[in-house]
Amino acid sequence: MINFFKKYPEFVDLDVRKLRPHGPISAESLDNRHAVMLPDVIVNDATILDLGSCLGATGHWVLSKGAKHYIGIELQTEQATISQTLMSKYWPDNKFEIYNQSIQEFLDDAISKNKKYDIVVMIGIIYAFVDHYTLLKKVSQVCEKYIIIDSIYPASMLDGKIATDAKIVELIVSQHINHHEERSVYRGMSGRPSPKALELMFDTLGFKNKEDLLFPKPLSDHTINDSYTNILRLGTSDVPVEALDSATLDWYKNTEIKLPMRYLMRFEKDIANIKTLEDVLYEKNQNSVVKSSNAIPIETKDAEPIPSWVFDKSVAERFQEEARDHIPDYERVINLCLSYTKLAYKDRKDLSVIDVGSALGFTMKKFIDAGYVNVHGVDNSPAMKESSLYPDLVEISNTFPKKLWNVVLANWTLHFIEERKKYLQDIYDSMEVNGLLILSDKMSHVHELEDMYYDFKRNNGVSEEIIQTKKQALVGILVTKPLQWYLDTLKEIGFENIEVVNSNMMFHTIYARKKHQL
Repeated sequence: MINFFKKYPEFVDLDVRKLRPHGPISAESLDNRHAVMLPDVIVNDATILDLGSCLGATGHWVLSKGAKHYIGIELQTEQATISQTLMSKYWPDNKFEIYNQSIQEFLDDAISKNKKYDIVVMIGIIYAFVDHYTLLKKVSQVCEKYIIIDSIYPASMLDGKIATDAKIVELIVSQHINHHEERSVYRGMSGRPSPKALELMFDTLGFKNKEDLLFPKPLSDHTINDSYTNILRLGTSDVPVEALDSATLDWYKNTEIKLPMRYLMRFEKDIANIKTLEDVLYEKNQNSVVKSSNAIPIETKDAEPIPSWVFDKSVAERFQEEARDHIPDYERVINLCLSYTKLAYKDRKDLSVIDVGSALGFTMKKFIDAGYVNVHGVDNSPAMKESSLYPDLVEISNTFPKKLWNVVLANWTLHFIEERKKYLQDIYDSMEVNGLLILSDKMSHVHELEDMYYDFKRNNGVSEEIIQTKKQALVGILVTKPLQWYLDTLKEIGFENIEVVNSNMMFHTIYARKKHQL
């Protein structure tokens, strides 16, 4: 029987992990690992969340095995972009989603929306974190059936210094990271939990390990180091030392390894749930009373949760200041909208123009002051319309107005819309032939850009408290997608001449035209 991933070599050829000495990725290793991780019996008709999805090989596997839907979360932009391309080659958009986003941000968003997934896959993830329990607690909140996880054994176990059934977490300050075909060493705190430590943590969260460790089928070539099996033995007749490459020899130098480097486990949701000490103390504090007559009563007050972001009257009153302080190139982008419209239509003033998310009408004013006579807005906030410079020209709606428009402006609005592709399709369907669309959104990004963005706010005088409060308030409300998603979706819908015309940190502005109809 032909190996599954041999039929789809791009999932291996484009993966930099194929070059690592400790368990290099290959078609056979991917096939063996997925067969034991995700057998047909649990995958069929399931929804799959893949945390740290890399190139989406797991997504292609599960959808091919009958999964209902797949979501991949990948922080590295290049990996997420490749994944989107590979998955789009084989599957329609309604079968999968790829997010270029941090795992914790995605989980916070999913929890806030009470989203659930049948299976959560966590491969190559847990040992990148220090606070394992907090992460696993979030994962357990979104998982309905199975959590599949791997980790690296603590070095003290590999060296035989600590028993394999010990419940320990070993802290690591130096990590190897495969990036752009280079294996680099970075200093940064992370942790490696032992299998029994993971069992204990999952047990408190209501998930049981009923199968012990999972072992993929050994590779057919015993001279290749497979991180998940126990087949490689230096100096044996099976694997003579001279058969190994220098990198593998270096990996095993000065050690007598009795274990594979990594282990693989599957946890199943169980009725039982054990309380943590934190839970017990919290409940005790909630129910406690002061019994001693000499005790000084202490008035306690729970921290009030930060409410979700709403475009209400308080936001409307400060919106222009808020926009300038929190949106890079705010006025520049609006001026670009006016300039591109003038150039595209040779300064025709009778164009039908609509501003999506028109807020207080600042963009509308730019166009009206420039002489345009058919300018409108749409917003879903009554408070914004009431405070608008042109309330009579603004329609309150959660859907795009079905009229014919020459110019559609959608700046910093679509990232608040859950069914984004449908909204873009509605825009396209309601545009005149050769109509102009300009959209701007906050898009998925790496952490360095987020740090730069917060520095931008601080330089504008925004306090740290406001920065953090707004960040929490927007969880589950403002949801980013990768720039590549916008470019691919616009093209798929039918737009042409698609160009990124402004970019500052994670905020991008895109110009596109509706195709000429034949």
